[in-house]
Order: sequence, then structure tokens, then C-alpha cells
Amino acid sequence: MLRRPTVLLGRDSEAKGSVDVDLSREWRKRGQAKGSEAEAAAGRDVAARAVSRRQAFLSLQPDGSFRIENVGRCAMAVDGAPLAQFASAALAHGSLIEVGGIVALLFTVNAEAVKRCLRRTARFAL
Repeated sequence: MLRRPTVLLGRDSEAKGSVDVDLSREWRKRGQAKGSEAEAAAGRDVAARAVSRRQAFLSLQPDGSFRIENVGRCAMAVDGAPLAQFASAALAHGSLIEVGGIVALLFTVNAEAVKRCLRRTARFAL
């Protein structure tokens, strides 16, 4: 769930700070579900190589649409199309976001929440 018009996707790091959406947690959950501590540790190592600390910005645009910008070094794809570093792509309801070949996110839009957010930000823009 997004709580601001722009959020940072990536992985938390003690040295570099936290992100809004920690993608490495998804991979760690998969490793722990398999039951082995060694597999969970291996999952952390894979996530560290496959997800940049600052991987992407996901933004709500003034017209109510969403865009994602790949600012990380790791590979990304949106709906199967590669997204180069510093490139951006439009996101629609149901878009599939893939990061590093290990994390897949299904992007869904709550239209009522978007309307509320746009109303709030419009008040500040005046």
C-alpha cells in the first residue's frame, strides 16, 4: 500500500538507510517458507545482488496515472518489457513489475484512494 504520491522501492541497508518498499523482504520470506536457515541466508545474498538499494521510484502523476522509474543498476521489467536504468514506464492496473529476475509485484490501483490523494495534493498546490 502506498501512502505518499512518490515512494522508493529497493532494499534496506544499515549503511544507506531504509526505503519505502523493501523488495528484499519478499525474497527472504520465500527462503524462510522453505524452512531452512541456510536457504533463508542464501535468499538474502541473492536479493542483495538482484535488488539495488535505490531501485525505483513509483509516482502518482497529477492526472491520476502512475509511472515507475528505474534508478537502480539491477534489471527491471514492466509487463515483460525491459526497463533500462533511468528510463520510466507507465503503470496500469494489473501491471507486472519484475526486479532482478527474482521479485515480481502485481501493481493494483485503488481508484477511490487515488481520488482522495489527488484531492489532498490539489489543496497544497494552490
